[in-house]
Amino acid sequence: MMVFGDALTQRRKQSLLLLAEYTEMRKQKVILRKQYLLLLAEYTEMRKQKVIERKQYLLLLTNYHQTRKQKGILRKQYLLLLTKYHQTRKQKGILRKQYLLLLS
Repeated sequence: MMVFGDALTQRRKQSLLLLAEYTEMRKQKVILRKQYLLLLAEYTEMRKQKVIERKQYLLLLTNYHQTRKQKGILRKQYLLLLTKYHQTRKQKGILRKQYLLLLS
């Protein structure tokens, strides 16, 4: 009869060991799941940050192009004013010569 009791005790020990192993695996699974969720949250945050940085880059690029365009417009206006200034000086010289011819 002792052999039967020993076998039963042995099975109980095996069952308890398997249950402990199963419980440990479940704990590990929960820990891994939490780590996965943390990594997923971090990845999602990085993606959001990347989108924000991309939008900022595009805004800066747009601003840069507008500034260059404005610089080109100002340069053309400056050249027009410079041309007008030289034409005015030339006209003034012609008028002065005509005036001197009239006086003589």
